[in-house]
Amino acid sequence: MKITNYNIMTKFIRPLSTAFFLLICGTTIKAQDTAPYLIPVDQAGKPVDTERVQMTAVDSHYELNGVEISTGFVFAGISATETSGTYYSLSSWAVKPPVFGLPNPLSISTGSDYIAVEPGKYDFKFYSRSLVSAGNHQFTIVPTDQQGAVFYPQRLFLISGGKVAATLEGTDGVYEIQPEIPASFQISYEPKSNEAIYVYGPEDGNNVTLAHSEEVSIALNKGTSATISVPRTTLGKLTISLTGEKPYVMYTDLIQTGVSALETPSDEARYYTLQGIPVQHMPQSGIFIEVRDGKATKHVYR
Repeated sequence: MKITNYNIMTKFIRPLSTAFFLLICGTTIKAQDTAPYLIPVDQAGKPVDTERVQMTAVDSHYELNGVEISTGFVFAGISATETSGTYYSLSSWAVKPPVFGLPNPLSISTGSDYIAVEPGKYDFKFYSRSLVSAGNHQFTIVPTDQQGAVFYPQRLFLISGGKVAATLEGTDGVYEIQPEIPASFQISYEPKSNEAIYVYGPEDGNNVTLAHSEEVSIALNKGTSATISVPRTTLGKLTISLTGEKPYVMYTDLIQTGVSALETPSDEARYYTLQGIPVQHMPQSGIFIEVRDGKATKHVYR
């Protein structure tokens, strides 16, 4: 998604300046006392004030359905007196474009960015998170004509030590990575680990070490402080599936399934790829598994 700068229209400069002043002074801006507005932008990324629509309060959030978006949009919260206001844009670490059907993190901003989407009609929900930070809002977006459809993120992130340790590309909700899997990690569709709502954790909320070919159920916002670990004595493949009623994570031991079951004569070394495919001669470069006297070890040849 392209994030494009634009100039805020004159009507919004005073509210925005007040909000920005509060931000730089370290004051936390409280939620607006009226429902926020959704403001479409034109091809140049300029807010179209005549098309701004106030969202409707529903329980603990705000909604707006069937909004025609041609380029992108911005959320704005204007107070009852319109002497102060806040603007919201995607957090700097957020996945772009927004993930359909899943929460997208919003930060209070100076209004210099808009959120770009493909042309169409969309349904929105705007609501707050219970986090101690200035950017404590989020939204969901779904194409109006695709209600009930299942949307999967383009990629997932394995978070370890507060950083992205690996990125998994996916097709139709299934993601795989091999062989360099972090020893311990969390699963997220946003590349940040301390935003609990974006983490897929073990469904029972407990730390887990994956056994060979064991499917462990995971769920969004479950076990968010729990970690998932894999054995470090072997090489393996990690599969994450978000499809079906029970999303899961599974570890497959490549040595156990592809190499260790193969018989090797004593003292004679044999070499295999990480997928267990035999190599006729000693490798010259790359990562391979050497099997000697029934023991498999990984070697990096340069």
